[in-house]
Amino acid sequence: MRTERPELAKIFTECAKKARLTTNTCLFPGCDKESINSHIIQKNGILSSISEDRHLWEFNVDHFKKEYFLFKKTGINEIYTFLGFCNEHDTNLFQKIETQGEINFDDYESRALFALRTLCNELWLKLVIKKQHQCILNHPETISDEIFINKVIEQGDIALQDLKFFEDSLWNDLNNKTESFVFEYREFPKQEICLNSIFTYDTSEEILNHIKTFGTDKDRLVEIFVSFFHT
Repeated sequence: MRTERPELAKIFTECAKKARLTTNTCLFPGCDKESINSHIIQKNGILSSISEDRHLWEFNVDHFKKEYFLFKKTGINEIYTFLGFCNEHDTNLFQKIETQGEINFDDYESRALFALRTLCNELWLKLVIKKQHQCILNHPETISDEIFINKVIEQGDIALQDLKFFEDSLWNDLNNKTESFVFEYREFPKQEICLNSIFTYDTSEEILNHIKTFGTDKDRLVEIFVSFFHT
């Protein structure tokens, strides 16, 4: 069933596309080169092992449908990608978990690189969402709830601050070889699914209780980095 607000769906879709295409500066510290469309998880070996006819199903959004959450079949070259790093840094930084043979999950640096790419993808997504909502605010004749959209941007800025802390910490850890993060991995029977995400350890109740008690958000939430895939 189609949405009852096609004009609103058009704005959301166009702003989302524009935000994704223009959030394209390499996330390597100090690099200002244009980033490429790179895979979050290795295309050849991981994604290809669970693909069918070089396609995979992904969770997606279609604002033109009334129930806009859906699963969409996408080609392996396009799925699970983001504009995170320039060609040089995307190629060189992740060699150990991309092109150097079998991945050693006992190796600290390999696990840190998975966490780094998960973090950078989440950081990129937050930047995209912020740009998307700023774009939406440029259509006041169509948008009825500017207060809500500004709140989304405000909360997104708080999330970006948290991610920036972990980003700086992880870069410092990798550069100085301090091995200050704790990584664990588990082996499961083959599951034809993959994900990279960050989950907040603090519960919603704990966050709300902190706001009620102190009148402000927590300075920083505790985040857990998760990668799940078949090798």
